[in-house]
Amino acid sequence: MVSWDEAASYVLAELRKEGYEAFIVGGAVRDKVMGKRVRDIDICTDATADTVKNIFPRTAEPGVNHGTILVSAGGRTVEVSEFKSRTHTDGGLTEDLSVRDFTCNAMAMTEEGRIIDPFHGQEDIRKKLLQSVGNPAARFREDPLRLLRALRLSLQLGFEIETGTNEAMEKLAPLIRRCAVERVAAEFEKAAENELDINELIFLLSHPVIKELPHFGACCISLAEKAGANEGSGFPVRTPVEWWSIIAGFVHREEANTLLHYYKRSGKIIKSVMAVLEETSRQSGKQWEDLALYRLGSELIPAAEKLLALREEREPDVPYLISRLRELPLQSKKDLKLNGHILMREFPHKPGKWIGKVLNSVEEAVILGKVENDTARILEWLKREKWE
Repeated sequence: MVSWDEAASYVLAELRKEGYEAFIVGGAVRDKVMGKRVRDIDICTDATADTVKNIFPRTAEPGVNHGTILVSAGGRTVEVSEFKSRTHTDGGLTEDLSVRDFTCNAMAMTEEGRIIDPFHGQEDIRKKLLQSVGNPAARFREDPLRLLRALRLSLQLGFEIETGTNEAMEKLAPLIRRCAVERVAAEFEKAAENELDINELIFLLSHPVIKELPHFGACCISLAEKAGANEGSGFPVRTPVEWWSIIAGFVHREEANTLLHYYKRSGKIIKSVMAVLEETSRQSGKQWEDLALYRLGSELIPAAEKLLALREEREPDVPYLISRLRELPLQSKKDLKLNGHILMREFPHKPGKWIGKVLNSVEEAVILGKVENDTARILEWLKREKWE
């Protein structure tokens, strides 16, 4: 796989060879200016989408972004878009940049590495200031998701939101309800993947934009209060499951399920979050039990422990719980020295649900230390328990 720089150079060179203007734009330019690792490349050009498809041998067209073509370049996927404009006439690069969200994202870069910065994005980066391009109210009305993206970028980049931009956000906060729930959820998950500490969590949940979101208003106040009790302590939220567990953990169970389905989370995320809520409801105010740690596993223990720590206004201790998990006689059902074939051989019943029930009982007994994880000893235990 080629580097992002090599992929960008290939796409830019091919477009220019055909006589078109082409520039790297958006987050990739911002990350270059900030000395950060580039994670994707967006290119804007005066070539039409159909022209781009004809120039490059391997392309795809996403369903949501009209005028954007995905170009395959050495194992990388580069987004190539027509110049944007307010008037929908022949807008050039400057007009394209003028309708982007924030000044730090309204820069372009040539193939030779020259930065084009008509809206002083580099200056705002030096100031660590997140500022709308032009009239903030106009930018947020063009795409209300920018209200949430402003909060996410502020946390991700460590930037303060410029006063006028934030005032417009607070005034126009109700517009966030117009956004597709999938896009809203994606912004939250991007924020979580960049790690949210406790103070950032408080900032996010206290903002008027978040309180306008369906199903969030009820949990924001109580969750922000609990988070405030942990202020200053290390408390990173690192994954989508951790984020949704913490949000859903501060509403009633039925509403939690409704919230997750409303934001169209995957079946895997919903199952994981509901498992976290189930185990934390049993553990509140008590020491974690071995069986609960086993049921959660290493993937869900961090989310469960962080949620419980928030409720109990204490610091989480995930490493301790993971070490306890590793000391258990089983890490998963695959480690169990018993299976359905052995059960059918030893207990000549017809196949059926009883096999799963027996395996679940044995699994629990091994974790609780009632029987050693050894086939012969397990079979002896089953006969004593009259499972035959």
